[in-house]
Amino acid sequence: MEQCFAVCAPGLEPYAARELSQLGLSPGPLVNESSDDGGGIEFTASHLDIYRANLHLRTVSRVLIRLGEFYAAAFTELRKKAARLPWEKYLLPGGKVTIRVTCRKSKLYHSGAVAERIAGAIADHLGSA
Repeated sequence: MEQCFAVCAPGLEPYAARELSQLGLSPGPLVNESSDDGGGIEFTASHLDIYRANLHLRTVSRVLIRLGEFYAAAFTELRKKAARLPWEKYLLPGGKVTIRVTCRKSKLYHSGAVAERIAGAIADHLGSA
């Protein structure tokens, strides 16, 4: 089972929760725009359930999978901790990946540098650039 986050426009969280329930998924707490995560709802799902959610949820713009969570105050710490995440579950060595970064309420505010460290961490973990 994967920890997921269904992203929706602020104010649509109750409707997204209802849609998740109708799919047989258990929605977690509603997250509004004033929180750190923005508008959306957390839920736990299998890979098949994630595919179904992406196909059937109408109030949700995308479904994200949380690979992990950690605190990093420096770029070296970010790269080291990100390299420990289970990237091999979703990426193949040598495969292409696009990294989009948003930095809010973070000491690491340069999104380009964060993306660069994440790309390096993936390469460290998978053994190829």
